[in-house]
Amino acid sequence: MKTFIKFIDGVLIALLAFTVCLSFVCKETIMQKEYVKKQLASSEIYTSLTKEIKESILSDYRNSSVYNEVLSAYLEPLLDEAVKKKTVQKEVEAMVDDLYAGKEMSVKGTYFTEDYNDSINSYLKKNNLNVINADMLSPFISKAVQVAISHVDMTKYTNRIAQQFKIIKDYIQIIFMASSVSLAVLIILSMIIVKRKIRFFGWTMLLTSLLHLLSPMLMSAYMSYAHLSFNKEYLTDFFMLMKSKVTQPVMIAGVVYVILGFTFIYLSRKNKEPETEVNNF
Repeated sequence: MKTFIKFIDGVLIALLAFTVCLSFVCKETIMQKEYVKKQLASSEIYTSLTKEIKESILSDYRNSSVYNEVLSAYLEPLLDEAVKKKTVQKEVEAMVDDLYAGKEMSVKGTYFTEDYNDSINSYLKKNNLNVINADMLSPFISKAVQVAISHVDMTKYTNRIAQQFKIIKDYIQIIFMASSVSLAVLIILSMIIVKRKIRFFGWTMLLTSLLHLLSPMLMSAYMSYAHLSFNKEYLTDFFMLMKSKVTQPVMIAGVVYVILGFTFIYLSRKNKEPETEVNNF
């Protein structure tokens, strides 16, 4: 019975230590809006979306009812001027702002409309392309904005992301505080009241390290459970990147726990602790 209680004590400490570490890392990474924006900007998402949008506008416009032969002669240079990565970035970041504000994520298309109008009109004026008038241009820009919105509006993915994010955001601070206090109390009780020996904490740290080192598998299992899968390679790559940003610090902490665990076990042997404390689990 005594051995079983020690085992439960060690498992609880390990679980709480893992929860503290994971929740802290999440608080400092995916829960930070500017951090996520920075990771988006460093990924291939904006480049890939910009390329997709440009190719789709070319294809859709040439096969649409608003097609104009005069304007089509200048289509590619107009798109090169109008369809920019920075515009896609502004639209996506507006969605991120909505997510962190607790609002429904949606693409409003405001930046697409403004930037496409400004860029195309500026290009026409600079090159004196008077053959293209407002009657030709207005339907084209409307079509281009619709296509751009359809590519950035990933509602079937963002709805699931927003749902899971809200759950994490609402409880991450509570989880961090509760697990931190519980861990501190349990360690104090183990040291002062129950008087656990160094060897016990050594084996507990090794168990804790195991949870930390398995964090990538645990995160992958959670993503599968939450159905966070995508049919776009750049989206999958981004979420794998974000997963690694969370799990890497946790795994580093796991390595530290391994070193501390073996150090404590070595010290217990060096100090020749009583054999009653050898089989802590």
